[in-house]
Amino acid sequence: MIDIEIRQNENLVAVIQVPSEASDVNLRDFIDFASTKRIEGREIESMVLALSAFLKCDIGTILKMPIGEAGELPPVIEKGSLNTLNQLYAFVVQRLAIVDMRLMDFDSTIYKGVKYVLPPVVYREIKGAKFEDLSVLEAIDVMEIQRLAGMMNEEAEKEGKENDGSILYSRLLSTMAVLLRMEGESLPLDAEKRAEFIANRTQHFADMDLETALSVDFFLTNSLKKWKKCPPTVGFLSRLWMHIALETTKRRQTQRLKGQKRLTGVLAAAGLLLKSSSRARSK
Repeated sequence: MIDIEIRQNENLVAVIQVPSEASDVNLRDFIDFASTKRIEGREIESMVLALSAFLKCDIGTILKMPIGEAGELPPVIEKGSLNTLNQLYAFVVQRLAIVDMRLMDFDSTIYKGVKYVLPPVVYREIKGAKFEDLSVLEAIDVMEIQRLAGMMNEEAEKEGKENDGSILYSRLLSTMAVLLRMEGESLPLDAEKRAEFIANRTQHFADMDLETALSVDFFLTNSLKKWKKCPPTVGFLSRLWMHIALETTKRRQTQRLKGQKRLTGVLAAAGLLLKSSSRARSK
């Protein structure tokens, strides 16, 4: 975490902690931040609410900050001060984009030092195995995954559900709980024990950080891209993160364009001065 000073007219207002990279960010906090509705005409209000909740700081602290220039990039700092709302927002987005890509694996994923893989039956189905050829335990695996996917598809059709952070978070944890297994592990045959297993595994994944969750989503997306029964949540987190991460690129492009316009203006002014100077000499 990085300590950031919030200042108003050079006076220290507060010191808040900002994540230094994606591994510092709880998955739930990121989803709430990223899924905050950006209402047209109320962008500043949305930004304030998202930052206050994400950084767990008093909303009054943020309200005291100058707005700053839209698209403003933060200074390059490891410890220091940010002076405007737009700088603070850009700094948070910039930090969320820092992910160790070496954690991304095609064959498995690691959480709290434990290796997780997909149920073997998923690979069998991808290769064309028929349902009637599956063992009883394999069939239960497939049916539970189908039940989860069907439930999520129904929920997604209900108005207003898709942007609710708590629901998105719950769906992601449920997907992980059903799809990720320790090697040799299978769902219990008994329905009550199976529900208990999924609930316990969901709770186990509840405090996952953003970087780990992205590595899980990367693994699931690449493993299940050819599987027709894949739950709709697979790949969702990566798309949501990419949307946020691209904001930094957009801000850089905005600043670059503004810089080019300023340079063009300076060159134009210099050209006019040269012309007037040459005319004066000719007279």
